[in-house]
Amino acid sequence: LRQRSVWESTRFRYSVVVGAMRQMFNAKAFCTRLRQNGAKAYVIQNGAKDYFVVAEGFDTFAEAADYVNHIDKRLKIKIPLKEPFVYRTIRL
Repeated sequence: LRQRSVWESTRFRYSVVVGAMRQMFNAKAFCTRLRQNGAKAYVIQNGAKDYFVVAEGFDTFAEAADYVNHIDKRLKIKIPLKEPFVYRTIRL
């Protein structure tokens, strides 16, 4: 997964991914819904042109893991992924 900001630049090393889409339109729409519900969401893209919706970014893995472990308390909307995951950004 190569990070490239589609919706907003990010400076966080760890991203909590809650959605994966093939079309940018769908990723942006879900990102907007997350933002409307208080998340600091953004979209990243891989080299295969898949779009990943991130609920929030963090500087440490521990913070990101805690967010994932308590995601049902932090996000008030249904997420498309059964198991959200932490993605580590290689380049900032």
